[in-house]
Amino acid sequence: MNPQNNPNEINPNDLFPQRPAYQQTPPSSPAGGIGQQPTPAMTTHKSHLLIKVIIVIILLLIAGGVASAFYLNIFQSPETTVKNTAYSADKLLSAHTEGVIDVSFTQSGKANSFKVTMSTDADKSDAKNPNISSKIAFAGMGLTADADVRYIDNTLYLRVNQFPLSGMIPGTTNIQGVWYSVTKQEIEDYSKQYGSKTPAALQDPKNIPHVSDLYDIFKSSHFIGDITSQGISKGKDGSYVRTYSIPIQKEHLSEALIALVSKYDPTGKSIPNVEEAKKEFDSILNDFTFDTATVEVGLFDQQVRSVAFGIGFNPTGKATIPSFGGGHVGVRSEYSKINQKLSFEKPADAQSLTKLIEASMGQSQQKAQDAMIKSYLMSLRPSSALYFDKNHGTYVGFCGSNDVKNMNDTLAAKQGHSPLNCLSDASKFIAFVPLSDQTYFCVDSAGAAVTIPGIPVSKSCK
Repeated sequence: MNPQNNPNEINPNDLFPQRPAYQQTPPSSPAGGIGQQPTPAMTTHKSHLLIKVIIVIILLLIAGGVASAFYLNIFQSPETTVKNTAYSADKLLSAHTEGVIDVSFTQSGKANSFKVTMSTDADKSDAKNPNISSKIAFAGMGLTADADVRYIDNTLYLRVNQFPLSGMIPGTTNIQGVWYSVTKQEIEDYSKQYGSKTPAALQDPKNIPHVSDLYDIFKSSHFIGDITSQGISKGKDGSYVRTYSIPIQKEHLSEALIALVSKYDPTGKSIPNVEEAKKEFDSILNDFTFDTATVEVGLFDQQVRSVAFGIGFNPTGKATIPSFGGGHVGVRSEYSKINQKLSFEKPADAQSLTKLIEASMGQSQQKAQDAMIKSYLMSLRPSSALYFDKNHGTYVGFCGSNDVKNMNDTLAAKQGHSPLNCLSDASKFIAFVPLSDQTYFCVDSAGAAVTIPGIPVSKSCK
């Protein structure tokens, strides 16, 4: 049938326009040689060969695509993908993380909220000397704060850029914009002196669960429900990701917590009675709700790209915070630059954080000691009045009385020596003690109890 006579027939020339004819007349040649016009038999043979080549290419592409898909685990079940992602997280050596914690709650009928954001580069390729660089910011409830934290070559660096309570805490007046440093050894020494001892079970790294261990614990305890795929989309870094939905089954959380504690402490001493522990956990968790978690996994590299989940708190009126109407905490972490080389820069001219803390603690201790001295000294006023009445209207001998001697002994025991100065005669007495700021606290028989700039020159604080 002629295509031009049938309007429904598609002319191949309409789909594949022919090249313009070559205008130059080909040279003459012997029969069957170069320049000879192709015969219908020759054209049919070449067409069949081209079709075979195209079919082979298509089959190779299909075979290669299927092989690649199996190699990249695209056809894995959601359970297997998330599990493999958990196991690969243990092999994560470096990454950039953007984290957000959103908190909203109701207090006395008023809605409140705040947000904490963290931008972090971390490299743990050297397990004994990990490097971290992070910026942390807080915003909400009328307050803003942000700080830079770095841990490089076993030294912690801290710079507070914005701190709303600066000056309200001793020693924090001029800390903004200044880098401070503290070594790992100083942290360990401080922990030994002031902190609690790490349980023996946690001192063995084998007892600390990895990410893959946590997945196994949560899944075997049924805290994690059936995982489903939510489809493929393009991630923020331009790569393709598959999103998985992970339902949280609160009724099994107590089993997961017990299994987790048991993993930390295989001796079993932490939970002597599992049933009682389960009841206790269930009673605490009664006020909580859990959102369905989501995990984004790279389509081709099977690396986690983001994790998000939420926890709600709805008090039932038992042992809860007064006037607290409940709230919600949402957490999301996004990962990029996975296992890529990251750069870390040590801050120059960092000051000692240990010395700052010691100075701050010293000021607090001095203020507490001054308050104690003032309290002791003010107790001399009523005792001096009793002494005066008992001794027929005279203060003579009061500075040698048992009350003053006992105070001397108390101050000497607390400070190593007694700074108490006491003078008395028939009609007057005065007692004063030096304070940490080089002033003196003074009490006298006239009823004064004041801070004075120097040593009194008479038996009066004025």
